[in-house]
Amino acid sequence: MVRQKEVQRFVDYINLYIQWYPTRNVFIPMGGDFQYEAAEKNYINMDRFINSQPALKLKTDDFFPYSSDALSFWTGYFTSRPNSKRFERIGHNILQKRLERIHPIQFLSSKAPLTSPTTSTVREIETIPSSRSGPPEKDKKPIPVQPLPKAPQFLDAAEWNVLKDGLPIMNPIELLTRLLSGEKYLTMSLIVPLVTKQLVASNGVNESDNENNVNSLRYLREIMGIMQHHDAITGTEKQHVANDYVRLLTRGIEYAEKPTGEIIRNLLQTSISEKLDINLELSSCLLSNISICHISQNSDKFIVTVYNPLAWPVTHYVRLPVNNKKFDIQGPDGQETYDIVDTISDFAFAAVPNEVPSKQELVFAAKEVPPMGIKLYYVNQVNSLSEESVEPSLVKEDLQFGNDQTNFQIDGETNLLKSVKINGIKLDITQNFYFYYGATGDADKTHVASGAYLFRPTQTTPESFINGVLNTGIVKGEHVEEFHQKWSDNIVDISQIIRVYKSKEIISKFTVSNFDNKGVFYTDANGREMIKRTLNLRPDYTYNSILQPVASNYYPITSKIIIKDEDKDLELAVHRRLMKDDNKGVGENLNETEFDTGVYVRGSHYLLFGSSTKINSDGKSTAAQERILAQKKLNQPWIGIGDATSDALAYDQIKSKLNFKYSALLEALPENINILSFEPWTNNTYLLRFEHIMEKNDDPDLSKPATLDIDV
Repeated sequence: MVRQKEVQRFVDYINLYIQWYPTRNVFIPMGGDFQYEAAEKNYINMDRFINSQPALKLKTDDFFPYSSDALSFWTGYFTSRPNSKRFERIGHNILQKRLERIHPIQFLSSKAPLTSPTTSTVREIETIPSSRSGPPEKDKKPIPVQPLPKAPQFLDAAEWNVLKDGLPIMNPIELLTRLLSGEKYLTMSLIVPLVTKQLVASNGVNESDNENNVNSLRYLREIMGIMQHHDAITGTEKQHVANDYVRLLTRGIEYAEKPTGEIIRNLLQTSISEKLDINLELSSCLLSNISICHISQNSDKFIVTVYNPLAWPVTHYVRLPVNNKKFDIQGPDGQETYDIVDTISDFAFAAVPNEVPSKQELVFAAKEVPPMGIKLYYVNQVNSLSEESVEPSLVKEDLQFGNDQTNFQIDGETNLLKSVKINGIKLDITQNFYFYYGATGDADKTHVASGAYLFRPTQTTPESFINGVLNTGIVKGEHVEEFHQKWSDNIVDISQIIRVYKSKEIISKFTVSNFDNKGVFYTDANGREMIKRTLNLRPDYTYNSILQPVASNYYPITSKIIIKDEDKDLELAVHRRLMKDDNKGVGENLNETEFDTGVYVRGSHYLLFGSSTKINSDGKSTAAQERILAQKKLNQPWIGIGDATSDALAYDQIKSKLNFKYSALLEALPENINILSFEPWTNNTYLLRFEHIMEKNDDPDLSKPATLDIDV
């Protein structure tokens, strides 16, 4: 029984504590770092406390934005070190790509409902028959496969050593299931369907190679774990630590990608009985964001593989730096068309040893890449184009890019965005770049500096770069139409491409005319539900925004921000460079440099709008389009590039020995269902998790509970 004296001490503490906060709901911290060691006991006690108060109201919003005093809003770290934040997402994408060495799975109509939130299920899968060698006759049955722990005779030494040690990262092992005598073919059956997040090849490698593959994947997993540290993902570490994070993650990605070429080769091979002499080495071009990719720039012939990790088909536009060349591109559907366009910048500042940034990009469409599948493209340089490029110039009249249903207009007087038309709906939208001067301050709370944690601008209205020189360029190709903008002065260089496909504390600001949302907007909670935000309002207490009207209205956006019809501006922070520390723990100012200049940041914003009540021409609501687009952005296809100048990788050799398309699924899932994870669990069981990605009222059809069954 709790002693009354301790209860009274706690009550007295709360009565004192609440005097420091204006909120009606008060967060009570208990303990601190290194205070608790018996986690199970403490969580049980917390659960008992929570369950003892069923009448307590549920808080459905969050606590953002945080502030530690009237001037100190912790909203700067939402944007600090944006390149590091993006690099972490690239690492996530590479780690999560499901290059399963599995045979096709068919998803049918089902009996098990799947509703939001995420439903998890663990199923035991003994074999997944292959259709590569032809389906078994109905009256012929395979001999049952022994349980995995009792079947080392089916594995080679390297494979068994991986499994018997109980490593958390397993190879996808295929076992031969021998049919009854007299059969004309063998059926391959799956025992371990997925290496955790990244396929590690097991066929045709010796023990040391196999161990290296497992270790390479483990290394990337560990580095990605480090990148989730609260000072790594937020950008609130010292500069030398940030540099080390980049070094570690780069190495992790390079290690994890080493077996990828062999894996894709094995998945695409036309004959499973033939030992291939094709050595396919693939990697992603991590420097393509500054128009450097050694293979695409310097190889006369190269292979491009596009892997789609989603459970439905995706069309993805491949963009690769090239040196003003003309190409012949052969894909699964024959010869592909392409565009050669100017890059967003000449990247002259990028002093990378032995590399020169390209001024041109090759653009082609990888159409309908199959679900959890691959498309291969063979790119062959034909001859050089004439030395023609788009020269930057100011336009003198309004220009339109796109088609009747999806387009944007550029104002001929200002060279800025004038209007956008999406889903057949046209809105007058302007967009420009602005900046805030960050407060320099000191340790005194009345003179707080803007720093890695804190965002504290010195003014309430941002300043425009409009006084700088604005140069423009126009690209109109077969696949893409672009309008290039470049602002430059003595301090800042900003380049932007507004693109439409035919299918300081720097901010980007969108202004919509004749639009009034009463200060209400919505941001996502880690890509899941949308949380309602209201300008200068807090749900839990009366808030005075006079002291910090800008910083106090900044919120984190990990996926999307929405304003609904019926304030006109959306303001998105994209970069920060500060000369003072905010004295919140970093101990140095946020001043990132590279190549002896301030670090450049490159990113993208996707603009989508439409009716909140009507269904669009593709049969989906605007909210459903947003959800699907967010998934495509988070789990975008992985592009692998490989040199193909050797005789063994000649087009005729590749065409005769490899299929140009592969899918792990016989049938795509509906677009409201995502395969969240698919990985080994315990003793012949596998964790297969699906998620329903729609909220209740997103779409009249796609928001309904979904059902599916797995035919294995």
